Amino acid sequence: MKAQAPSYDHRVRAGNQGDVVKHVALVAALETVADDWSEETFRYADIFAGHARYELGADTRERWRAGIGLFRGCRRRLQTNRHVAYWVERYLSGDIPPRTYPGSSVIARDVLIAHKKAIHLSLWDISPPAIADLRREFDPKSCDVFPSNAKWTDAAVRRANFLFIDPPGLSSRNRKRYPKLDDLAKFLSNRPAHQSLLVWLPVNADTTSSPPGEDSASWEAQEASHRFGCDGIRVRWAKGGKTIGCQLIWKLPDAAASALIAAVKWIVKVTGWQSKLPPGINAVSETRPTRRKKSRARPDTALKER
Repeated sequence: MKAQAPSYDHRVRAGNQGDVVKHVALVAALETVADDWSEETFRYADIFAGHARYELGADTRERWRAGIGLFRGCRRRLQTNRHVAYWVERYLSGDIPPRTYPGSSVIARDVLIAHKKAIHLSLWDISPPAIADLRREFDPKSCDVFPSNAKWTDAAVRRANFLFIDPPGLSSRNRKRYPKLDDLAKFLSNRPAHQSLLVWLPVNADTTSSPPGEDSASWEAQEASHRFGCDGIRVRWAKGGKTIGCQLIWKLPDAAASALIAAVKWIVKVTGWQSKLPPGINAVSETRPTRRKKSRARPDTALKER
């Protein structure tokens, strides 16, 4: 799969709404899978690892204020869900924003160590600064950093007990160097039976509808995931703009899927995203494999919360 375009740099978006949903979902799914893990070593793979940690400051304030910045003074309310509580206590227990905010690979390592697991991480990226950062952060005895694009045939991908896929987006007219949907589908369709899989994707706006709905790339990704029996959840936090939400796609044990859904719904409740959306548009909607007719784009109201 092609990795992110060289011009993409998540550092300017660190701590935003997408990171909040992504990281809470990852914690919930990974903690639950780890709870039942009995083998000697847990193997985690992240094919768009990015940086290990991100500096937060005034130049990125607009992004993190709409994400982790919403959690000022909310710690007591967040204790109700243990996965959300872990994320808050571990990474947001001091000032918001903290000096740095972790990437997904650091969060995954922390969760597995907290569960007293022997771990091995496999991380891919093509950005030299990100690769250098990952190599500074992780012990080479328990982590392989690959300075290349991941392929579904890679041995480290095939062996992984948990595979996380978090591209900056999918290929389009304006983002030709982003990974193609067909490349993503290979990881879904060839997933080993033992492997838990979690995919995060941004949801961009279809500006031809009013209010803007989700663009065709978002719907095509959902339909592709359904062809391979994946479930998912969509989260929307904006009524307009370029990126209006995100979707999570997975193949997980039932307990892990339930934990993920509960944690994400709790986040949506605390942030108050629903109140910012027009009537008839759900801030969170579960999606399950169903046959849908093809169309260029569909209004958000076609999705009903289940």
